[in-house]
Amino acid sequence: MQGPVGVGKTALAKRFGEHIQKDGEKRGVNTSYIHVNLNYCPGSFQVMQEILRGSASGGLKERGLKAEEMLRVLADLLEKERRQLFIALDEVDTYIAEGREEKVLYQLSRIHERSHEVNPRFNIHLILIYRDESWLRRLEETTRQTLFGFAVSLEQYQLVQLREILKYRASEAFQPNTISDEVVGFVADLAEKNGGVRYGLELMTGAGYIANSRSASKIIPEYVRITHDNIPKGTAYGLFDLTVLSIHKQLIVRAIYQRLSRLGEPYLSLKDAYEDYRVRCEAQNVVSDSVKAFKSNLESLSKEGFILLKEETGTVHIGSEHSSEKVAATIEKNLKGCHRPRI
Repeated sequence: MQGPVGVGKTALAKRFGEHIQKDGEKRGVNTSYIHVNLNYCPGSFQVMQEILRGSASGGLKERGLKAEEMLRVLADLLEKERRQLFIALDEVDTYIAEGREEKVLYQLSRIHERSHEVNPRFNIHLILIYRDESWLRRLEETTRQTLFGFAVSLEQYQLVQLREILKYRASEAFQPNTISDEVVGFVADLAEKNGGVRYGLELMTGAGYIANSRSASKIIPEYVRITHDNIPKGTAYGLFDLTVLSIHKQLIVRAIYQRLSRLGEPYLSLKDAYEDYRVRCEAQNVVSDSVKAFKSNLESLSKEGFILLKEETGTVHIGSEHSSEKVAATIEKNLKGCHRPRI
């Protein structure tokens, strides 16, 4: 099972595990499912330890046994119970890429050969979960051949799908009318470029905590922005290096952030943004730019990561992924005492 981060590989595997066990019960087949995250398994010993612990209902002791001995114990257990065991090995690509022991994969896939019967009534079915197929090239040919099977590929969610998923999860997590469809859509916009569903859920969770701490009955876009600002992105996006901006761009950013904070909406219209920008220019004693120049600056600010800019059904929407609280003071300090625009 392959696909990028955040597309639901783990969730799908676990749901399959639930389904296959229920199906086994209906058919009178002893079936079980185990999920093992290989990120927490430095080698084959820990892999077998996790599998044996998940397979045994009690009474088995893996302590003191080597990996191969645990494999023998597992085979005897499955044969005794005539069980079909499904094992999901999550993050198998990371496990192999870091040079950990691959022999356990081969041994698990051929465990039926340890049976005392000519036609074994037990087996292990491996579900390998990974991001891409590059790790397969690191395997020995014998291991790669024995792992060959049916592949399920999950694609990155589209924006419409993200919105639907997050809307459903929000309905499950929050009281009615706590978070509007517009705010959920805003969360989806941020999640699309920062990790998908997982990131979106983290945003809604964090925004929910903020709303609760402030005794607010609704989650507003600003709570989402604050949460977004506090989640490490791994790279510096340079939002607060505002000295690189001309006065006109700083006035645009301030006008947009101030209006978004005041309205409590994820986005505002081009008309509203331009009107507020002109008001800010007048207060700063600066001659405002034309609409054409204003639009050009908006596109530039969007590319630089200061604002969000999107167009739907011919209408331009302007927003921000960052908290107004975090930029207001900085911009005001930069604009203080300025009376002429910089070139």
